Amino acid sequence: MLETLAIVEFFFIFLRFKEINITVPFTPLDKIQIMNKKQLLQQNKLLSKKYQITSIILINKKRRIIDELINNAPLLLWNKIHKKHSKISLVRTAYAKLKYIVNQKRPDLVAKANKEHDQHKAKKRFQKEINTGLLGGENSGFKKIASIKII
Repeated sequence: MLETLAIVEFFFIFLRFKEINITVPFTPLDKIQIMNKKQLLQQNKLLSKKYQITSIILINKKRRIIDELINNAPLLLWNKIHKKHSKISLVRTAYAKLKYIVNQKRPDLVAKANKEHDQHKAKKRFQKEINTGLLGGENSGFKKIASIKII
């Protein structure tokens, strides 16, 4: 109860500091329910579409826990993630664990994924420099391309 009261006080102090006039409906402290672990996990699951280590995923018509897949069948999970148009995405910690294990078994797959990721990021940076007009300037990251007349 004291933690929620401290959070509410901090919120109102923050609003006074910013000098923002916002009306906030006040809920009495006796009506605030403390969520149990299951409700908290369900709420956190709604915030992100990424799978956590404890999440369950459907692969080959079987429900499996991500942590078990990382430990027992990391290549299967790696291939499912890096397949074209894949909807499977892991949080950073789970992906780092999977990447470490796959790098020990098949470093060529990790190198290929890193190369594709770097190309994707470079393409996005290039497009951003074209849109903002930095491509021919001093701060351009693409000096060789900027010297060639594209149009």
